[in-house]
Amino acid sequence: MDYAERNDEHHEAIQRKRPGFCQKIGDLNLKTFETLATKQAELVKSCVEMGTKNAEAATKVKDLNELTALQQEVTRACGEKWVANMREATEMLTSVRDELTAIMEEAAKYTQEKAEQAVEAGKKVATAAVEKPLKQSKKPLLKWLK
Repeated sequence: MDYAERNDEHHEAIQRKRPGFCQKIGDLNLKTFETLATKQAELVKSCVEMGTKNAEAATKVKDLNELTALQQEVTRACGEKWVANMREATEMLTSVRDELTAIMEEAAKYTQEKAEQAVEAGKKVATAAVEKPLKQSKKPLLKWLK
């Protein structure tokens, strides 16, 4: 097998493996999007519910101080939910980053192995290409020297 065939073989091996890496990344992106969208919808729903409860309670308050305290409680509760959601999202995105890093390291390792194999094959072909003419050229030279 010559260098071009070996190089093509290594290139094809990388090309065959690439869809698997792309599929892993696509699956991870889809899972991340779905999780973040669900969290966002839950958070918005929760804040809307709190706002509705606040509006209902506001109709039953007796003075302005009671209304202010009620609004502060709703705002605090909604803020706590936002902070908790942001922490969860940060943890999830850190996990996603780690998974992506692992996928990319696996792909880089595979590509590097195939590249090293292609370089080794190229060295052998280049060495053979140089040695063959040298061996052939020494014979006439030796005859001429005799």
